[in-house]
Amino acid sequence: MNARNAEGRTALHKAAFWGHINILRFLATECKVNPNHQDYNGDTPLLAACYNGNLEIAEELISAGADVHGTEQGTPLSMVMNQLDDAFLDQSGKDRLRSLLQLLRRSGATS
Repeated sequence: MNARNAEGRTALHKAAFWGHINILRFLATECKVNPNHQDYNGDTPLLAACYNGNLEIAEELISAGADVHGTEQGTPLSMVMNQLDDAFLDQSGKDRLRSLLQLLRRSGATS
């Protein structure tokens, strides 16, 4: 289950990026796929979830042991903070990102 594709991503990366919560839960809990695996760019499944502003996916990954401190590629906290500056983001999108920021901070993330 820790097989990688051409970009070095696992199935957990894909489930996190596309928001497939049931698949992510199965991979993280039943298959014990490493939630901190980095692809060839240094991205983790948690970074993928934060890139898409997916609070539910981020919660699952953190519960499965995902590192909230990030990699050389960046931190989940800084990724979410940068997205808050998006001029095209509507209020519900900003609220979702603020909730994600709160989750990351409660979980010990720093920028």
